[in-house]
Amino acid sequence: MNQFKISVRLTVLVGILSVMLIAGAAMGLYGITKANAALHTVYVDRTVPLGQLAEISRISTRNALLIASGLGDPQEAKVQKIVAEVGSNIASVDKIWAEYLSSKLTAEEKNLADKFAPLLAKFNKQGIEKATLALKSSELSTTRDLIQEVIEPLSQEIKDTLAPLLKLQLDEAKSEYDDAVARYTLIRNVCLIS
Repeated sequence: MNQFKISVRLTVLVGILSVMLIAGAAMGLYGITKANAALHTVYVDRTVPLGQLAEISRISTRNALLIASGLGDPQEAKVQKIVAEVGSNIASVDKIWAEYLSSKLTAEEKNLADKFAPLLAKFNKQGIEKATLALKSSELSTTRDLIQEVIEPLSQEIKDTLAPLLKLQLDEAKSEYDDAVARYTLIRNVCLIS
């Protein structure tokens, strides 16, 4: 290198430093892009579905409690209010479930959702809707029987079947986080070495 003029040496040095600068910027841009994609996945594919599943559980529990409260105070005005809210809640659950199913599901998640869907439908059709009709018709003993024999057992099944779906959301989000940390560590180490 001593046989080259200073201007050539400076040009080569500036060229090498420029390539390193461009490579560093490209790695940073790659890291930012991947981090953004990971955050998008964590939010859209995991956090939103987690909220949807929790809301389905909450509304289903609310419906069961509404019907039970109608047994304690079966006044016509209160029963009509309960019937209206339960109907609205079932429509909300159906809408939330359809939105959940339209999201990006993993193969395991699809399998778990396929197990949960008929259970949710059974809970609403054979439990909540029948108990609501019985309550509306002032058939309190039928309502009580439906709560004890259908709604309560199905409520527990819903919780047991929903738990793995909720856990899967957390596990997938953790996996995305671990991938992002590994990517960050790699890019940081390459930058430090360079």
